[in-house]
Amino acid sequence: MFASTRSGRRPMRVYYNLPSKSEHGRKMTGHITPYRHWMWKQNELWRNVHEAQFEHLRKVYKRQWLESFRVNADEYIYKYNITKSAQLAQWENEMNAQERKRREAQQMAQGRQGLRQKHLDLLREYHERQFFYWYERASERLQYMNLIKYVPQEGIHEHIEKELNKYVAGKQDPYPLNFVGQMPLLEDSDGNVMEVPEGLMANHAAENTASTATTYTPPHSTAVAEDKLLTMLVSAREEELEWARETDQQAFSSTLNDLDREAEEVEDAAKVPLSMEETDEQRDISRRAYIGRGKTGSKSIFRRPRMDDGGGEGEGKPATSDSAPPAERTKRRKQTAARTRQEEQDRALAQLSSRALKSEGPAAGKSGGRIRERVILPTREALMQNAALRQGSTTHARVRTQDIVDEKFGRGKYKKKDGKTDGDEDV
Repeated sequence: MFASTRSGRRPMRVYYNLPSKSEHGRKMTGHITPYRHWMWKQNELWRNVHEAQFEHLRKVYKRQWLESFRVNADEYIYKYNITKSAQLAQWENEMNAQERKRREAQQMAQGRQGLRQKHLDLLREYHERQFFYWYERASERLQYMNLIKYVPQEGIHEHIEKELNKYVAGKQDPYPLNFVGQMPLLEDSDGNVMEVPEGLMANHAAENTASTATTYTPPHSTAVAEDKLLTMLVSAREEELEWARETDQQAFSSTLNDLDREAEEVEDAAKVPLSMEETDEQRDISRRAYIGRGKTGSKSIFRRPRMDDGGGEGEGKPATSDSAPPAERTKRRKQTAARTRQEEQDRALAQLSSRALKSEGPAAGKSGGRIRERVILPTREALMQNAALRQGSTTHARVRTQDIVDEKFGRGKYKKKDGKTDGDEDV
């Protein structure tokens, strides 16, 4: 194993202290040889030089550092001010947007409240009207109650006897139905059940096993009377229901019509002010538009120049000296660069479309329709005259476009001496 040498060991100093020969006192005298003294002095001098140099550098570096700090601080403060103002502007924008949203929400809530109040009023009015109709009908029925012959308390037994005497068995004339439209049990004069109608016979036989009652078979006229009574009752009920429904519908529709008419009158009477939310720019724009509303040549209206070649009477073609002047003269306009450019574009488009579209035929006059009927399609013979198309139209053809591209762009036209073409050369 190698002994590791310590990196920070003390240097050996030769002849640093000479040993004294005295047996008492210090062992080392501190005497130094002249050469060592000279060497020490040199070191001191060199150290002084270094100290001065480093002191100077320290001052220089401190000044440089302070200057650069100041410059950087100025730049930082400049950037920070920009950032701060941008952030404040953004916050202000956000606050404005939030305020606008809050106002919109508040207006919506107020509008909803008003609408809800209106609907509630409408509903209340409808129900008031319903109650009024009901009250009318109820009071009508109360008027009818004066016509009802009430049975007084003292004559109730005679009345019951008289009613029960209607249903004594053995009568020849048909029995009337009772007040709920039923045929009751028929009794004899002593009150014993003698005959039972067909619908009640099963129950009666089950409950009264000792009864000797027979099934009552009414004559034909009784059945007819029963049917007539039932039909009358049902039709009267249906008529009443239908009448009530009709009155309800009429009431509701007339209520709605009245409300609509009143709302329209209120809206017509109200003068609508300018919206508080309208910005100054919008106000200025609408003001400008209102000021220039009569000017046909205003900047806000841009009409494309008409370039139809003599399509109408006297329009499109300029009036020459030999032709008669048109009856209606168009106003002379300044020929601006935009109009000139527009005319050139229109001319180019007209040229293109005349080259590719049929000018005659049924579809020439109208716009729209199938492009297949308007476009000029080349025939197969005309297409086959092109070598590339002819070569590519055979079965399993591999269409090569490289030679077409070479011929078009002139690649490889001039050969170099070493066999390289001009396309291969290193740029």
